Amino acid sequence: MTLPPPMPVALESVTGPRYFSPSRFRELRTCRLSVLGAADAAFELPPSAAAVFGTLLHHVRREVVEGHWGVAASLEQATSELFSLAVKEAEQQLRHDSRTLRIASLKTVIGRRAWDKGRCRLGAWVSHAEPQAQNARARGLGPLLAKATVDEPRPVPLVAGNEVHVVVPALRIWGRVDRVEEERGRYDIIDYKSGRIALDEEGMPADDETLQLRLYGLAAEALGATRVRLFLEREVRTPVAWDGVARTATRAELTALSDAVPAGARITAYGLASPGGHCRICRLRPVCRSYQSWAPTQWMRPGEELPLDVWGTLESVSRNGVGDEVRLRGPTGNLVIVSGLASDRGLASVAKETRLFFFDLERAEDRRPAGRLIHPVNFHEQPGDGGALSRRAWSLQVFRG
Repeated sequence: MTLPPPMPVALESVTGPRYFSPSRFRELRTCRLSVLGAADAAFELPPSAAAVFGTLLHHVRREVVEGHWGVAASLEQATSELFSLAVKEAEQQLRHDSRTLRIASLKTVIGRRAWDKGRCRLGAWVSHAEPQAQNARARGLGPLLAKATVDEPRPVPLVAGNEVHVVVPALRIWGRVDRVEEERGRYDIIDYKSGRIALDEEGMPADDETLQLRLYGLAAEALGATRVRLFLEREVRTPVAWDGVARTATRAELTALSDAVPAGARITAYGLASPGGHCRICRLRPVCRSYQSWAPTQWMRPGEELPLDVWGTLESVSRNGVGDEVRLRGPTGNLVIVSGLASDRGLASVAKETRLFFFDLERAEDRRPAGRLIHPVNFHEQPGDGGALSRRAWSLQVFRG
């Protein structure tokens, strides 16, 4: 008998890391557990199709800049071929994992409009790119789903190049800069952006957008660079302020985090978690007790956009032309309906009164009745209209309690 997998074991505590990654600092600002818990968690939700798409675009940029584009006749042709190769490899990986099988047809899941928009952004970037000479075969995409392993890094000097390894034990910084350029002792630190760059009221890159770069600025100076410039790059490069004020603020934030999360200390997960609307992008929701305690208290309160998750006690399962329909009694006593569920999830075999958990559903009702944002009580996996107007929940994960 096929049944949904059991609910993953909750994450109770984490070990303070030896190093922090600048690329994750933006998430650390909103919820420390979402970043620091990844090494200790027994389970994470798989990446969304949108996250995989962003990884592909970033990979193609790196290959172009480093000259890994084979024998293509032009840079534009090389970019197209690199993108096609990356998509093929990604889809192969997604098809070999049961959690991501349903998102393996990436273009279908992303949608033609978003797909074409991403390709256009890539093309615009290529038109301004200054790659190294064509000098090597294209490299593989690398594992998309493997859990990251952490080894003690070896400190190295700051050098010019792409994907530059940066390790500063005194600052607890360890990461890879997208690109470093050096000219007569001046170092330019460049961070590639595949999506829109958020701007502040003055039209400059917002603080959250620049934090990663500023941390790399601190690291570069700690490694001996005396003249440093910072840039965000999408289609074109956007300079980021790096002066005494920015330097002091960045160092203060890094010091505060380092003091709060000592290396090697065992810290309760509950103390690190800060549930909120940002939980939408967190892959630890199935193992986060704080989120699971907090979310039901917010479902009946209008105003905040929450993850499209729901859980409760099974009352009934029925079948129609679209798929299985599940009726749950939620934690607050309300009735919740999840329809269009694929039969291979095994929900028809689940006993009544079993607790069921659904993560990354799609709504089957208006989220703004009377103009107020509320959490739905009607969800679906496969929409009744076949996707004409409503999205399918491609990334849905189902567990039994």
